[in-house]
Amino acid sequence: IGFTRAMMRNAVSGRMVQGGSTITQQLAKNLFLTNERSIERKIKEAFLSLWLEANLSKKEILRLYLDRAYMGAGTFGAAAAAQFYFGKNITEVNLAEAAMLAGLFKAPAKYAPHVNLPAARARANEVLTNLVQSGLMTEGQVVAARRNPATVIDRANAAAPDYFLDWAFEEVQRLANDGKLKKHSVIVRTTIDTGLQQAAEEAMESSLREFGDSYNVKQGALVMIENGGAVRAMVGGRDYGENQFNRATKALRQPGSSFKIYTYSLAMEKGLTPTSPITDAPICWGNWCPGNYGNSYAGRIDMQTAIAKSINTIPVRLAKEKFGKDGIQQIMEQARKFGVETPIRKDVTIPLGSSEVTVLDQATAYAVFPAGGFESRRHGISQIMDYDGKVLYDFDRDAPPPRRVLSEEAAAYMNQML
Repeated sequence: IGFTRAMMRNAVSGRMVQGGSTITQQLAKNLFLTNERSIERKIKEAFLSLWLEANLSKKEILRLYLDRAYMGAGTFGAAAAAQFYFGKNITEVNLAEAAMLAGLFKAPAKYAPHVNLPAARARANEVLTNLVQSGLMTEGQVVAARRNPATVIDRANAAAPDYFLDWAFEEVQRLANDGKLKKHSVIVRTTIDTGLQQAAEEAMESSLREFGDSYNVKQGALVMIENGGAVRAMVGGRDYGENQFNRATKALRQPGSSFKIYTYSLAMEKGLTPTSPITDAPICWGNWCPGNYGNSYAGRIDMQTAIAKSINTIPVRLAKEKFGKDGIQQIMEQARKFGVETPIRKDVTIPLGSSEVTVLDQATAYAVFPAGGFESRRHGISQIMDYDGKVLYDFDRDAPPPRRVLSEEAAAYMNQML
């Protein structure tokens, strides 16, 4: 009934304005789908729910839901939440703590007790009231929990790299699909640096508070890769509890002038140097005539000045006049060699960054320069062991050695100019 009502209201408004999920539907979303707000996803969710209902008992569905639902602070499932918030096994929590955990399912970001304890306690009190009104407990049985609400472990400095963990889990799955893992229960060591992760989250949040309104921006993303390819920090959005879509790894955005490194590095490979002269003047490629910021032209300049001032005509001139036949294809191949995994859309405008990529793509590519021209080999998993301590996978041991994707001289020139 709730699902039908929500679908009707959404159809009338022409957009998603209301949800109407049963627990089975929420489980279907958590197991198989994303948090995309669309009618298509709701339809898929409904069919998957019918499949779950046909193949599992209500008790099994509830157990799976309680084990997988997001409960704030990077925890999934009631057992993990009990450990994080109370330092207890799920079988050891008291009534007040159980009520607080139950309250998290409605809005884990809003009611996470380590963030807003008064709101979490008020929500837990509602849960206790619901128990009484449903006839499951008496007021006398819940009065002690009302008078002595749950207290959580101090997690003020605890980092919860939720977006990173989602991405790292996908990497473990990829290793398993490649045949590197033969066991289902493993211990995984990641590359995350919790200190850098916290600094990254604070940096993005402060930037959004300071500049978000002026740029009409409410979200952001950040990736930090050290020399060697280890991803040390990843921020995929402002609040994982409200939206689990990872903008660092999945959101496609035009990179703009940051894409110019592929054109300039290719130019260095072809024999140009930072002091090589080139002309900044109007240029057209078919019907497309790109201009510089401010519509001014500097005339004869060197390559280092061109990249420092981010002049638009120069990458276009290089691709059209200096790279020979099919310069655009060469730039696309350069980006791929640098680690850009998103397919590049072939178009004459790509020297100026018109083809969408991810933040992770760009971070991966830029890490080639401090590596002296070797591929950065981005990774989030450093080691995987079984429960007997046997190392099943070790990045330093099992990953292929880095390939050189830029000559030593070209890399030195790029580092000089950048």
